[in-house]
Amino acid sequence: MLDYAAKDTIYLLELKRKLEQELQQRGRKEWVDQECRHLQEMDWSYHEQTYLDIGGVRSLSPLERGRVKALFELRQNFARQVDRPSFMIFTNKQLLDFAQSPPHSWHNQRVHPLVRQNDRLFQEALRKAPPVEREQGRKWTTEQRQRIDLFLEARKAIAERIGLAPSLLISADEVQEMVRSKSAATLRYWQKGLLEEPLKQLAWK
Repeated sequence: MLDYAAKDTIYLLELKRKLEQELQQRGRKEWVDQECRHLQEMDWSYHEQTYLDIGGVRSLSPLERGRVKALFELRQNFARQVDRPSFMIFTNKQLLDFAQSPPHSWHNQRVHPLVRQNDRLFQEALRKAPPVEREQGRKWTTEQRQRIDLFLEARKAIAERIGLAPSLLISADEVQEMVRSKSAATLRYWQKGLLEEPLKQLAWK
């Protein structure tokens, strides 16, 4: 076990050296350095997950979304009781399945024994769950939407030219925030250099 653990790290220094050498050859070492500094400055505070953080929830119907919320809260309570991660009660995929097609019985489900023991409680939670309407997302003006779409098109072309995934060049969230705030101040220097032309197409810098 000690040998196995040592091999998890023993090759990292050599791997780091090889990656840095390849980055230097491609002229991208400074890009990575800037990204690392950016990551150090980010807020990494822990935020408790909510039911809205589960992938696919926002596309459900109000009734199904309400069921997800009810089951999520029950699952959290049971996870605390047994001091286990919530996925050990039942997984997010199961949670979504239960919300969309409520089981007639929990006794034959692959869930934590406590869930089967409290079958009636979960049935009641699903039956009484009030619908949850979808939250209204940010509304973009026609002009903002056009700016975002044009910038994303330019991002794709530049990313293909340099052999980089578009989201690594600049994420869609960063593009939206840039358009919303009318500022490119949060971009790193390497991004500004590569995105110089599409940035010029904007009416601000």
